[in-house]
Amino acid sequence: MNLIFIHGWSSTSTRTYGELPKAITNSPQARTLNLKIEHILLSRYISFNDQITMLDLARALDFALRDLPSNSENHIEPFSAITHSTGGPLIRIWLDHYYGRKNLDKTPLQHCIQLAHVNNGSALAILGQSRLTRIRSFFNGVEPGIEILKWLQLGSNGQWYLNHETHTYDYLTAGIYPFILIGQGIDESFYDFLNNYLTEPGSDGVVRICGANLNITLLHLRQNPHEPLTPGSTTTKLISAQPPKTNTHPIALRVYNQYSHSGNNIGIMTSIKANDIQQPIVCDIIACLHINTPKAYATLRDSFEQTTQKEQQQTDRCTMLVFNIRDNEQQQLGKDQYDLFLLAGNEYKPNRLPKGFLKDKQFNEHTGRLTLYLDTSKMHCVPDQKIGFRIIARPDQGFIRYAPAEYRANVQHLTSIIQPNQTIYTDIILHRNLDTNLYQFGPASDDPIEFKSEKPSRNNIDDN
Repeated sequence: MNLIFIHGWSSTSTRTYGELPKAITNSPQARTLNLKIEHILLSRYISFNDQITMLDLARALDFALRDLPSNSENHIEPFSAITHSTGGPLIRIWLDHYYGRKNLDKTPLQHCIQLAHVNNGSALAILGQSRLTRIRSFFNGVEPGIEILKWLQLGSNGQWYLNHETHTYDYLTAGIYPFILIGQGIDESFYDFLNNYLTEPGSDGVVRICGANLNITLLHLRQNPHEPLTPGSTTTKLISAQPPKTNTHPIALRVYNQYSHSGNNIGIMTSIKANDIQQPIVCDIIACLHINTPKAYATLRDSFEQTTQKEQQQTDRCTMLVFNIRDNEQQQLGKDQYDLFLLAGNEYKPNRLPKGFLKDKQFNEHTGRLTLYLDTSKMHCVPDQKIGFRIIARPDQGFIRYAPAEYRANVQHLTSIIQPNQTIYTDIILHRNLDTNLYQFGPASDDPIEFKSEKPSRNNIDDN
């Protein structure tokens, strides 16, 4: 078996892999895999450069694979991959770019074992673009890698595209077996506590579990300008443009209490020693590498799910909601162009949600997307079993304007969507209203008509 390791952002040495490769080959359970240390290749790619993008790295990965002695320009020998952090989305971008949905069965990738990866972003990525990080990187002799950090930031364009493009991939039919393995431990000796993201519940100190999980839901809502929320109301309804979309097959997820993202003490990769053959992460990686049928995959996936539920009995389980708001003319609304309020109760009020339901919120300055981090169990216990959200977009008056929009649902509907450890991508299309006085004709006349001070009629052209 050929096995490659792919590290994450900011790594500058193969020491980042620790002794995990040796521990895997030292395990007796690995003997039937025909896996020897000489069959393992350790990636080393440049992420600490501000010009490099994730697609650049995916293209470079493809070249490096084809440049190996056993491969050629036209052929890559079958291989499996163990990725850490940014290495997870990197190999997914490679898979999508060079094979995609139509040629998925032609890929040489067999197992994709992702350790603490950032498929849905990291709340810390926004901090990595700060001046402090630039100064620290300067003294370390490297750049922070701004383009990669932009991809990793919550609500980025790269994540939005990749997760929409690939979430219905039929991996199992194509002979690809994906796994997500992530800890929820916090190594207090490793981090300097500059912010609460480093000790955030439901995360490994860098990546949230729902930020790693490939099991996602896509929700599409559209504002109906002709359907008022109540008779005579200026607020109109948001309706489901199509049923919520989930993965073609559930992706295997395993959560551990004893591992954190990085560090020599409990890091999911760097803490492992060569003789740690009984470590859960080592045993589970080998179990993943043994999978070669959809039936075996489903069995291991169910086992991981049961173990994860036990591991999380005494911990908070959370859900991420990523909101993308645009209008029917494909104009993206930015951070300062809308306010979003979560609602609950029979009257759908914003002050009725359970205390502590909101763990965090973050705007992406580049895309205008809003990411909410929610306590899942509290969201399932809203008053009167009623839940929804309201959007007030700007401008709300003038020749171009938006009417308020509201979405209402019961908890029974949303509990099937708001799942623990998962991310929901919510695409909302608002209706862009044009005033009837925006464009007018008048008869030809010797007397010019001044229209510099023309006022909006407050009537919409779509209402006529």
